[in-house]
Amino acid sequence: MKLLTLLLLLGVVSLAMSKVVKSFTECIEFFMVNPEDQNKVITSVLEGERYRQICQVWNGKQSFATLYDTYHRIPVYSAYVFNQKNRGFGDGFVWKIEPQLDDLPGDEMRASEGEILKNQAEDPDYNIEHEGCRYTRGHVFPRGHAVDKDHTDSTYTLTNAAPQLMENNNNWATQVENVMRRQIKAGCVNEEAYIVAGVIPGETWLPIKRGTEDIEHGVNVPKFFWSAYYCKNKKNIVKCKAFLSEQKPCKSTEKNKLQPREMGIDELNKILSDYYEQDVIIFPGK
Repeated sequence: MKLLTLLLLLGVVSLAMSKVVKSFTECIEFFMVNPEDQNKVITSVLEGERYRQICQVWNGKQSFATLYDTYHRIPVYSAYVFNQKNRGFGDGFVWKIEPQLDDLPGDEMRASEGEILKNQAEDPDYNIEHEGCRYTRGHVFPRGHAVDKDHTDSTYTLTNAAPQLMENNNNWATQVENVMRRQIKAGCVNEEAYIVAGVIPGETWLPIKRGTEDIEHGVNVPKFFWSAYYCKNKKNIVKCKAFLSEQKPCKSTEKNKLQPREMGIDELNKILSDYYEQDVIIFPGK
């Protein structure tokens, strides 16, 4: 039975069109649920006011979910469901913001209208050269894993992006996103899986301007990008893989700045727990 159908039968899919929410139960369909509590997601939500839960809505439809870090102005992770229909559909037409993060009117992502945004990145933040380097808006939930054009457009929100070197951006798509697609299609029942993808902050920051204020620690450049999927095969055996890669400095002399490492989910859970100094579970270990 398909994942989404199963969740519908369990009665846990919310029809609310909230954006910034108190709990991911508002868009629980994008997560594995706790078998002992159908109203609770398994994936950890970090503690602290700076972390905001977003049910991403575009054209009136919930599209995916994001845990956003308003201090680093990048996501912690985005969660979505992948199935055989997820093929991407061209490019998004504009990068968008989440108005509720800054108490602006509106209940779904939209283009910035020149507001001063304190809690999130805005498009001009990426249009700079910093220490001789230029960074792209690196998708966390990748557009290539979207179902249709609306779904693709929804991934173009700056709450789903983090600074990524162009070379790393291209290589991540080839060496991780495409590899995950092949593994899911070959090993998961109905070619479906839950996916959570995210970043780990680094020591480099892009400076930004807000009104007349220059902010040195503006948008954080992640040290690591990661992604993980969870499904079951036709024999009802759990299949769970994770990928992680350090983003080398842009002036690194290493020829390949991206070297993704495939690992078990327990290892990724430990890496994230060590960094955040609290228990973090993306998917349950085997």
